[in-house]
Amino acid sequence: MITLSYYMPNESPYAVCIDLECMRFYFSYDQIIAYWTEDAELIVAENIWSRTTGKHIKRLISHYSACTVGIADFRSRLHTLMRRLLFAYNNLELMRQVEESNEKANR
Repeated sequence: MITLSYYMPNESPYAVCIDLECMRFYFSYDQIIAYWTEDAELIVAENIWSRTTGKHIKRLISHYSACTVGIADFRSRLHTLMRRLLFAYNNLELMRQVEESNEKANR
């Protein structure tokens, strides 16, 4: 199940979290500024954006056990995570197509 929530609901409508159950992506405006996976702690990018995004980052760091990393490292880690997510999605889609083909063949 995918859920959308605000991690600073009374302070900022631009602080959004997308929860995919096994991973979460934290946004400030349209930028992913942090992410969490089941097998790692919360990874937070250093602030290279604005003062408001800096507030969002500070909130995440103060509420969670977070690892802050430089922006190049953050982007590299996020890219790797997105590739894993896409690979998993493609495998699920392929499995669905194989199941459909098997069902049609068994009719």
